[in-house]
Amino acid sequence: MRHAQCPAGLRRLDVVRDIEPAGEPSILLDHLSRLSDKHRAVLVLRFWADLPEAEIAKIVGVRPATFRSLTARALARLRKNLPQPW
Repeated sequence: MRHAQCPAGLRRLDVVRDIEPAGEPSILLDHLSRLSDKHRAVLVLRFWADLPEAEIAKIVGVRPATFRSLTARALARLRKNLPQPW
């Protein structure tokens, strides 16, 4: 996995590069790429990397309550923009 610095000081994870292609670009990955760096980071670290909340909050540089808010907002934006029936 390749890492690069993001404007927010987070390491950018090139998750898409490490996933086997399914023939067509993933709708979910496409919509994830449209989120802000912090929103994308909290979702990827929580649901792909399966890290605990406290660890993600530390990585992202926010308090645990802020991490939960970021996650809720990121999921809401993703749900709003994904085509149904997601």
